[in-house]
Amino acid sequence: MNNRDGRISQPFSEATLPENYESNEKTSPEAVLNSELVIAYKDGLERDIFSKARAEVIHDIAENYPEAELDNLAINKATHELIATDYDRFKIICVEQNGELLQANAELRVKTAHLEQMLEIDALTEVANRKKAEKVFEASKKHPDFLSGKSVLVVVRLDLDGFKSINEEGGHQAGDEALKKVAKSTESLLKSTESLLNGLRATDCVARIGGDEFVLIIMINKPTDKKNTIASIAEMVTKKAIEKIEAIKLQDGKSLTASSGFKIIDKDNALDFQSADKMADNAAGISKQCKFIKNLQKGSIRIINSDTTVEQFLAQNKIDPKEFLRSAIAAQVGRLADELFKGKVPPAEARDLLDKLLVIATQNRLEETKII
Repeated sequence: MNNRDGRISQPFSEATLPENYESNEKTSPEAVLNSELVIAYKDGLERDIFSKARAEVIHDIAENYPEAELDNLAINKATHELIATDYDRFKIICVEQNGELLQANAELRVKTAHLEQMLEIDALTEVANRKKAEKVFEASKKHPDFLSGKSVLVVVRLDLDGFKSINEEGGHQAGDEALKKVAKSTESLLKSTESLLNGLRATDCVARIGGDEFVLIIMINKPTDKKNTIASIAEMVTKKAIEKIEAIKLQDGKSLTASSGFKIIDKDNALDFQSADKMADNAAGISKQCKFIKNLQKGSIRIINSDTTVEQFLAQNKIDPKEFLRSAIAAQVGRLADELFKGKVPPAEARDLLDKLLVIATQNRLEETKII
């Protein structure tokens, strides 16, 4: 029970812990919060007990052995021995003297931890934000499997296609619902036991980094067989993520897809998150430029490795460079319409006008057209 000022009226005890605290079973928000407070309180209590016991050991040495040298290791050992034989006495002393302070500190620690978590979560989709993604990425580079070369990190960029039309036609509420579904479906892939990742690890993360752009940070073990490569596994995982997005049903019956690119990072090219994300984003940009090429409308079949050049990708997929150039220009028609007309001209008419300009561009020295 809490008092009106938010303070806990009685000291915590082990009995306060839910029976299934150590399990993975879901508990109520109140039970989870209470469990966190118990742990924080007990942690503070143990430190207080050690501090008081250590002070007693030092006082005993100073009083009975004034010429003895104070060796920290020896003092700590004696402190642990004293606590082991007289734990209850120190616990009573600490609770009586500092019980309320320990409780207040526990509440502050838990509230601070929750606040830090909130600052790392995207408010709309409830997945990680860019700050959290960067934190996960840097922590992943310290993982033993990564440092030993057993595993690599893969940063995947997912950029939804045609998302602006959802906001235009259905309003921002429809757009928000679509983003929530994308986040949920992508996160479910990482948690799925059917995924190639065999379940979510601390090093796996999906984050919304702005607008309709998402990033995946995943750790993949280097394959032991000759059938697969790191790149092929990364592509398969990305393909699964986009297929989940493509399976989403929107209210108006329309479907989504996404342009994607990925960057593989190992211990020998341990880039920072900003650099890796930029490379993956550049690759996703090339994928988006291909979305008007026949048979490549679905994002799940135009996934691009950032280490692959445009020329290599076109050759691998037997795409005529001129067709790619036309698609790259067409991919910008909608964006240019939005920027040029700012809603003053109906979207359909604006795109029709730019489509006519596109025809002129493709008929006149197409090979020299710059891809933006």
